[in-house]
Amino acid sequence: MLSAPLSPEAINEQLRRILGSEDFQASARLKRLLEFLVLETLQGRGDDLKAYTIALAVFGRDPSFDPQADPTVRVEAGKLRSKLERYYYINSDDPIRIDVPKGRYVPSFAVNAGAVAWAESSEIEGEVR
Repeated sequence: MLSAPLSPEAINEQLRRILGSEDFQASARLKRLLEFLVLETLQGRGDDLKAYTIALAVFGRDPSFDPQADPTVRVEAGKLRSKLERYYYINSDDPIRIDVPKGRYVPSFAVNAGAVAWAESSEIEGEVR
């Protein structure tokens, strides 16, 4: 996957594509989680994305929430990673890839190398996309 500076508008458009997909339509919790992580990061608050903050803002936990005792955020983040992997398996030609690296809650944004390779091979074969 290639790293490249991407505009917030392009990232938001990709987020809308993902959230509108069938898999994400079926999971309100994962939609809220992904949207929160992406928007917070785009607003420059990625460093604040900790299990405690996410539990309160996304999952409605009260301030006594203990991320060491309650794995809710870690479990949901794992489900989100799997759902994103499935999404990009099905939608491999999407132009931007949004991932949540394991061990972190700050999403990464990159040009989707698979989409770039497909577009380049289509141009070589004379197809216009």
